[in-house]
Amino acid sequence: YNLVRAYPHSDLWEVRAVEKDRRINPATGLVEDYYRGVDKFGDNVIVAKIAGRDFAIILHHPRLAEALRTMGADQASWFLKTIVRPITRFYTGMRTRWDPTFMVVNFVRDQIDANLAVLALGQGPQAMAYYMHRLPQAFVGAMEGAVTGTARTYWGRLYEEYKLQGARVHFAGAKEVEEIRKEVMADLTAGNIKKAFKAIPRLLEKINELMETATRLALYDTARHYGLSREKAASFALEGTLNFYRTGANTNTMRAAMPFFNPNVQGNLKYIRYLRAATVG
Repeated sequence: YNLVRAYPHSDLWEVRAVEKDRRINPATGLVEDYYRGVDKFGDNVIVAKIAGRDFAIILHHPRLAEALRTMGADQASWFLKTIVRPITRFYTGMRTRWDPTFMVVNFVRDQIDANLAVLALGQGPQAMAYYMHRLPQAFVGAMEGAVTGTARTYWGRLYEEYKLQGARVHFAGAKEVEEIRKEVMADLTAGNIKKAFKAIPRLLEKINELMETATRLALYDTARHYGLSREKAASFALEGTLNFYRTGANTNTMRAAMPFFNPNVQGNLKYIRYLRAATVG
C-alpha cells in the first residue's frame, strides 16, 4: 500500500478506496458482503485494511500480477525437487561453502562487479579510487555493526543507516564467526576432529557473508558521497554485486536443474546493461 502510494504509476498499479455492500448471492440465496466496483478475488487485486478502511491495490501490469500469483510457489516437478535438486545443491555446496578458496574467488569477483558499478556512476576513475580507499574501512564498519550493534563511529552510523534502508546485511555474521571459531578450537582441543571439520563450512560461510556486507557498505558509502539519496544508494549497493532478491517466475525450476543458474544469468545481463549505458553515454 505504502509503496504504491509513494510511487504512483497508472500503467503499473493504483490504490482505490472501496466500500462494502450487501447482496443476495444468486447461486446460494444467501446474503453476502462484497466490494462495490472491485473484484476482491481478482488475480490482480489485493485488498488491505488501512486505519479501519478497506483499500484495493490493483496491479495493471500483467507481469506484476503474475508474480503476485506465483509468489513463493515452487513450480518444479517432483523429479526436479526430489532427485535433481539435492544433487544440484550438493554440487553448488562443493563449489562454494565447502571450498576454502571460494571466499577469495567470490571476493575478487565482487570487487570486479563493484568497480564496474561505481564506474557506471559516471564520475570517472576517481570514483573507483574512492571506493577502493573506503573498502578497508567498510570492513571495520561491518564488524562494528555486526559485533557490537553500536553506532559510535561514522561507519557504525552508516551501517545502521544502510540497514534501515532495507539493505541485505548479515548483521549476526561476525558474532557467529567468533562462536563457531571457539567451537572448532574446543573440538580440536578435545580431539574431536570430525566434529571440528563439520563446523568449518559454516565458519567459511559466515566470513564470506561478512565480506559481502562490507563490499555493499562501501558501495553505499560511495553512492552517498556522489550525491545519491539513501534509497537510491541502497538500491545501488544491492545491484552493485549479485542481487540475491532478483528472481523470475521460473527461477526455482531452472535453479533446481542448473547449478548457478541465477548468478550466471544476472552476471551476463548486468554486463549487457553496463555496455549499453557506456554506449549511450
